[in-house]
Amino acid sequence: MMSLTIGEKIAALRKAKNITQTQLAEYLFLVPQTISKWEVGNGTPDVTLLPRIADFFGVSMDELFGRSPVDRAIDLVLRYSVLRDDVSFREAMDCLDSQLQTIDRQLENSIGDTAELERDKIRLESNKMHLLPVQFCGPCVHPSTLSILYFDSLPFRDLQF
Repeated sequence: MMSLTIGEKIAALRKAKNITQTQLAEYLFLVPQTISKWEVGNGTPDVTLLPRIADFFGVSMDELFGRSPVDRAIDLVLRYSVLRDDVSFREAMDCLDSQLQTIDRQLENSIGDTAELERDKIRLESNKMHLLPVQFCGPCVHPSTLSILYFDSLPFRDLQF
């Protein structure tokens, strides 16, 4: 999937809402040529303008940058894999569970691209499975040792080979 530049995203939002470059420029106290430059890739908005642009279009900063809720959930899992604290774990799990519930509802109601929803569901479930062993085994256990821990819990572990 091709991602849009910030200028292209602003242009798409502006056109979808039937807003002129002049109207957006007026809201931001800029000249319309500035908006035009962003949209054709000859510059980008100052970072301080981004929250106002998102508010103007009624989208989140994540949406403005093309970051999906699935991407956010996966980023929270990655954050937990670095920080390994209870707050990060809970936030990642809550976000994963919420997104999985949303996808299940969309699949039940045939909303959206079924194949894409199934791919997102698999991505989320695999990240959730990655998250659980790290939480329950603790940061001192390297993921490569999880198979040993699992093997040691099997009833035939004492057999001689």
